[in-house]
Amino acid sequence: MPKNALLSYLLRQTQLCNYQQLDEVVQVFGLTPSQYIVLSVVDEHRDGVFSSALARRLGVTPQSCHEIVTGLEQRGLIRRVEDAAYRRMLRVSLTAKGATLLNKCNKDVERFEARFFGGLSAAETTAFRAMLTRIIRDSRENSAADSLEAPAPRTRAVATAR
Repeated sequence: MPKNALLSYLLRQTQLCNYQQLDEVVQVFGLTPSQYIVLSVVDEHRDGVFSSALARRLGVTPQSCHEIVTGLEQRGLIRRVEDAAYRRMLRVSLTAKGATLLNKCNKDVERFEARFFGGLSAAETTAFRAMLTRIIRDSRENSAADSLEAPAPRTRAVATAR
């Protein structure tokens, strides 16, 4: 690795290594890393989560999220139900089968993470988690603030004749 490699490059390389190795772990359960992450995020929301919020959380398009959710639903791992307050919106939640599979999968993923991040001390792991969480939070806040700002007026360069 270059001595002063860009942090973005290093983060991406770390993510690629993590994703490839995580894929081997969750494949045993018939899942892809993306499906595992969807199950994990849905599990965090006991009352279910809207598909649109799930897509935003995963950083994917609604169409990509829909494909993942549809596949998991066909396998009986999640269900989509009409929300009582917003009838046209669907809430995604885990089925008992999905929760059971996720619990089994989590045990292997925890062992994987212990190996993958094993070169870090407990204090470094805690600090790393806090740094990543802060970066994610700040990035989301900045994106939200940027989307709320009025677009800058366009100016046209005027050529002056001499």
